[in-house]
Amino acid sequence: MSHLEATSTKVAGALSVVTAQSSVQGRELPKKLQPTWNGLLHLIGLATPYWYSMYYQNNLVKDGYDGHHGLWVTCRNLGPFGLKDCQSHGSGDLEVAGFIQATRALEILALLFGIVCILVTGLWFILAIQKHRMILMISSLGSGFLCALFGIIGIIVYGAEVNNLEDSLNKESTGYLWTLRLDWSFALCTVSSIIAVISVILIAVGTRMTDR
Repeated sequence: MSHLEATSTKVAGALSVVTAQSSVQGRELPKKLQPTWNGLLHLIGLATPYWYSMYYQNNLVKDGYDGHHGLWVTCRNLGPFGLKDCQSHGSGDLEVAGFIQATRALEILALLFGIVCILVTGLWFILAIQKHRMILMISSLGSGFLCALFGIIGIIVYGAEVNNLEDSLNKESTGYLWTLRLDWSFALCTVSSIIAVISVILIAVGTRMTDR
């Protein structure tokens, strides 16, 4: 009887260990996937044409919707039934503004450095590669920092130029009051850049903790 109780105790102990390990892995998985989700947010924001939307007011219309614009495509509203005329920047008579080109370059660089950060951090933390640990650590922090830096500069440049564009439209327009509102694609890249900053800080803190 005592032998049976001892065996039951061992089995229960083994099950509790397995359950605890599964719980820890379940909590760690979202943390490991965080850079990947952040990169996906940035990619969606970069590709979608909702960086800002245009609205107008006149004597007849108080909040008219004119269209939405992205880094690659601009869409004009054609009427009340959701019809749109979308054109790529640079097609036809539509020139690519300088700030659009600058924001493209900065946000693409941020995305590329973010991918490098994901790969290096995966090699370092997830696969627990200890060889060349210092090189992996510096590469992870450096690429994460550059990702955040280029991303933040890009959104600052774009936000400032949209504000200047609104002022310019209102100075040149007669009878219309234009409002340019930064939209959800811009917000996604902004959130992605903020998360990149937080991730770099967490990686740095985690590095100090593992060194102790």
